[in-house]
Amino acid sequence: MSAQPAIAPSMISDPESASTESSTIQEEDVLPPKDFVAALPVREGWSGSLVQYKNYWFRPRLLERILLVKQAFVPRADDIILATQPKCGTTWLKALAFTITNRSRYGFSDHPLLTRHPQHVVPFIEIPVAGPNHTDIHTLPSPRLLATHMPMSLLPPDTRSVGCRVVYLCRDPKDALVSRLHFENKVLQGTNLSMDSAFSMFCQGFSPYGPFWDHCLEYWRESVARPDNVLFLKYEEIKSDPVHAVRKLAKFLGVPLTKDEESSGVAQEVVRLCSFEMLTSLQIRWSPHPYLTHCVHLSPPTSQYCSRNYWIGLVRRAAATTIPQAPAFQVGMELNGPSRILCMPLVHARSPPVGVSCGQEKAMRGHLERILLVNQAFVPRADNIILATQPKCGTTWLKALAFTISNRSRYSFRDHPLLTHHPQHLVPFIQIPGAGTGHIDIDSFGFPRLLATHTPMSLLPPGMRSLGCRVVYLCRDPKDALVSRLHFENKGFPGTDLSMDRSFSMFCKGFSPCGPFWNHCLEYWRESMARPDSVLFLKYEEIKSDPAQVVRKLAKFLGIPLTEEEERSGVAQEVVRLCSFEALTSLQVNQVGRVHLGHNIVMSNSVFYRKGEVGDWVNHMSQEMGEELDRIVQHELEGSGLVF
Repeated sequence: MSAQPAIAPSMISDPESASTESSTIQEEDVLPPKDFVAALPVREGWSGSLVQYKNYWFRPRLLERILLVKQAFVPRADDIILATQPKCGTTWLKALAFTITNRSRYGFSDHPLLTRHPQHVVPFIEIPVAGPNHTDIHTLPSPRLLATHMPMSLLPPDTRSVGCRVVYLCRDPKDALVSRLHFENKVLQGTNLSMDSAFSMFCQGFSPYGPFWDHCLEYWRESVARPDNVLFLKYEEIKSDPVHAVRKLAKFLGVPLTKDEESSGVAQEVVRLCSFEMLTSLQIRWSPHPYLTHCVHLSPPTSQYCSRNYWIGLVRRAAATTIPQAPAFQVGMELNGPSRILCMPLVHARSPPVGVSCGQEKAMRGHLERILLVNQAFVPRADNIILATQPKCGTTWLKALAFTISNRSRYSFRDHPLLTHHPQHLVPFIQIPGAGTGHIDIDSFGFPRLLATHTPMSLLPPGMRSLGCRVVYLCRDPKDALVSRLHFENKGFPGTDLSMDRSFSMFCKGFSPCGPFWNHCLEYWRESMARPDSVLFLKYEEIKSDPAQVVRKLAKFLGIPLTEEEERSGVAQEVVRLCSFEALTSLQVNQVGRVHLGHNIVMSNSVFYRKGEVGDWVNHMSQEMGEELDRIVQHELEGSGLVF
């Protein structure tokens, strides 16, 4: 550990020190900032040395900027200042505040946040800097939306007197510390801080803009004294109820939501646009480098480092190499762009998890790479029909049913394509176009296109929602889904030998392909509640119980309801028969054919067919396991109206 911090003049309270403090203040106003900063107490640590000023620690060059701002910056009465400590939700707050205050200027379909990073649309007061995305804050029109990491006491004096509105966002200090450690190590080249070192320094109050608690306290006390001018928010508060936070922000900023906006779901749209999933899916996250002060910019590609996976409780999984049960493969944690997906962690930083084969690891990484590329390149059409599922939740069956229903005027049941083609070939995945046998160029499809995906709703290409693409989502009892997934993994990936205990443990922690299972379901469930004409939510058990009725339901939703003649001639029953497990598994194409998943991964067609029985989980897991998983799912879905 480096030398202990020296005591700054402002921390001395005896009479002799008073004159020293007075002298220091005079030097601050007279000396050039660089000379003044050079004389301050200094301590090595973090990614470089920090100097102490007014009891706070700063990077020397940044403090020079702060001192210049105090002299030159002229606040305006209608300024809105977003204040945070580093890694406490700054990017999210910028996105929310910008969207709320500019919602009368921009539509959600062509919003600036779709093409520009939040750091560029809401500049820092103390980091105006030169560079390709430089913004001169002095020339911005009113009202200005600005950001700062400065403590309240170091804001330009007139900020308080002219009545600028300030929004302060704080965060659980444990999560803030973990996020800060990751940021330092990933962004600032040559930095390799350990958790022990960072923890020790943080607890001593030694961190950029720290002590953490003093920073929070200054804004807290100001919010209590001047609640009309200072709004104090907690990160956890926004995570818990983002829609309510949007309403609260809008009211405080003087632009409350109208009744029409409430009824049309504007708050929910703001939340969706500013969500972690949406922001990290945009191409802008992979290209421009946010410039810092003195011609320093983040190491490429780095826009995504400002949008790390802001999950509450990060401290519990601070390092995957030291916490074996830590969820892995988390988008945004160390994302290095579609071309560098191999840099992402898979449970452990140095090796695949126990029971996971190299083929699986390759498939998982390739799958995410495809999702990121699709978000950039895929162009949705208004008449697209998207079949969405989680793996092993009836995907093949849903593909067969939807293809047969939507093409029943083109093909007869006697010479139907399903008799010679696997459903995976007839309804391709958006994110798995593959290569070789079975490859289909989805961009060359005619109208309408019938496509499939395992992607969560929030990671679908943004244009799908605005264009009104129809989405059919099929879910399944999570216990049966887990059992089917286990069989698929062990059968489809040579060298894989997962046990039920191991699979159950990971699944219950939310660690599964495209998981957490419940989050995936909830996203589509809520969308089906908000837009029932565009999103149809089905359950596997519902189809098993009355397949003919589901065929009618699907046909109606897809805009091609069964005619009276079709009803009389038993078309619904014919569709059910053709797409049945017995009929499909008896076909030669589904016994000997192969499916190419890209990345040189090939699977037998037969792998995609299993029993498909409701309640088969009782033959593979204990009653206690089933009850525990039920409790977890019930807790995660509580209040949503969705039950299994």
